[in-house]
Amino acid sequence: MKTKSHKLFFRIMFFVIGLMLFAFGIAVTIIADFGVSAWDAVSVGLYEHFRLSIGTWMNVTSLLLILLGGWLRHERPKLSCMITSFVMSGFVDFFVWLMNGVSISPWIGKLTLFLVGVIIISIGCGTYLVGNFAPCPIDYFMVALRDKFQTNIRTAMTLCEGSGFILAFLVSGPIGLGTLLSVFIYGPLIQYFHQHAKELHQSLLYRFP
Repeated sequence: MKTKSHKLFFRIMFFVIGLMLFAFGIAVTIIADFGVSAWDAVSVGLYEHFRLSIGTWMNVTSLLLILLGGWLRHERPKLSCMITSFVMSGFVDFFVWLMNGVSISPWIGKLTLFLVGVIIISIGCGTYLVGNFAPCPIDYFMVALRDKFQTNIRTAMTLCEGSGFILAFLVSGPIGLGTLLSVFIYGPLIQYFHQHAKELHQSLLYRFP
């Protein structure tokens, strides 16, 4: 019983801390104003047009991705993915509010802050995945695209980001060089940090059985 409770505790810890870092990284890339990932650009664009909050629009786009994913896979949409969305969007709204008024002027400063945000996002994503709870809606949609078109993860990710890029353009989201870079750099970075997060998780389970 103690072992099971310890395992659950560490899973929850990695899940929550990972999502918190993920959200903080998103907020940092928004403040950097160098371009955010495609689907984040959709949420920011909708926020600038219709207000509410960025986190609220993240939940709306997450629901859309889940419904589309379920339709592509011919299954009941996995609404449990919204748990991840609700947690992360709440953190995003908090960090955006916390950094309200922060402005970066020189382009080198924007680039530096963007890269810092990318690294934080990658660490957060790699960490929350260790928890193995509800997946992020965009991951669910990406897997649905992979299964529908019988392709690999890299191609499915490109299709996923490409569709987000088009929507972001239509809603005048903050598309920039960072948006294009996101398509290519997140995959390897997330894989790298996920491996280290798994090793840390196993080490904690070994030290606190």
